[in-house]
Amino acid sequence: MTSLAGLYSELHAGPNYMGSVNVLNNVMWQRDTCGHIAVDKSSRKEFVAVIVEIELRSRGKSYQSRNQPTAQGKIPVPIMPTFGSVFVEVSDKAIQNLEGLQAKFSETADWRSMIVSDKNIKLVRFTSKIFEQCKWPIPKHAVYLSDIENSEGGRKAKWSCQQFCNSPVMDEETGNWPIAMKHRDELDLVKLNYEASPLRLYRGNSLVEPADVNEALTGAVVEVFFVVRHYYLRDKKFDTF
Repeated sequence: MTSLAGLYSELHAGPNYMGSVNVLNNVMWQRDTCGHIAVDKSSRKEFVAVIVEIELRSRGKSYQSRNQPTAQGKIPVPIMPTFGSVFVEVSDKAIQNLEGLQAKFSETADWRSMIVSDKNIKLVRFTSKIFEQCKWPIPKHAVYLSDIENSEGGRKAKWSCQQFCNSPVMDEETGNWPIAMKHRDELDLVKLNYEASPLRLYRGNSLVEPADVNEALTGAVVEVFFVVRHYYLRDKKFDTF
């Protein structure tokens, strides 16, 4: 198992560690579909930044939220430096570099979403999609067994047996995804084209249930790989990352 000191040395030798002094020399902004994305200056591919030795703290909301109303719902993950380790000296530098990255392309002085404060301590907040687009859409209309067994009578068949047998099937997790009643109709439509893809946590080989994720992560030392995106909301006059 790699020691923290060994990991520290390994990261500093690479170009993507946000705690490095010169990391911003390796990154630039590039226009993306609806905004901008941080890319590597040399390859012009997305810049996969790294932060390590951070502590995830419970903020009173489920880390593995299962009540998002839309397919593009995201899970906020506040994190902060863990004190008393070899990485303490670069924790502030990582925050400064992320702020410097924001400053390179901000339209305003109002930067939101990525760097947040809690009791005078700056935190980095990541987001992760909880639904991803399906490779194959799920048929909207139900297929009845009686239609397949007897296409001449009963309800009018909407699908042939061959179509039914080859149709994609909604997975159990997506089909049973719990959500507030007022959003259920919206989610039923979303589930035809998107599937649940929550960030899973394991303790050894055992899956940690969503309700227990916050407690399991408190105090954890983790290494996070992430990309940074920028959007400018012209109607509201602020930048979000």
